[in-house]
Amino acid sequence: MPKVSVSSITELVSELGGLTAASRTLNATPQVVYNWRQRGRIPTRLFLDHERKLSQLGVSAPVTLWGFEAPMTRGVAA
Repeated sequence: MPKVSVSSITELVSELGGLTAASRTLNATPQVVYNWRQRGRIPTRLFLDHERKLSQLGVSAPVTLWGFEAPMTRGVAA
């Protein structure tokens, strides 16, 4: 399955098929997913579960969507 990269929660929701479909995939209510999109951040405690599900769907997203800092590469933020 080809990998699709997203860079924002808005792109993630769109790639997952919209607010309702994304909420089903991410085990949250549509209102909660909407709130994540408004805040620009998903709670970090959900990262491992979401990463597994997204990987199975062929979707990659930066860890910064879950509030983690971007990984460093040779002293420069990736």
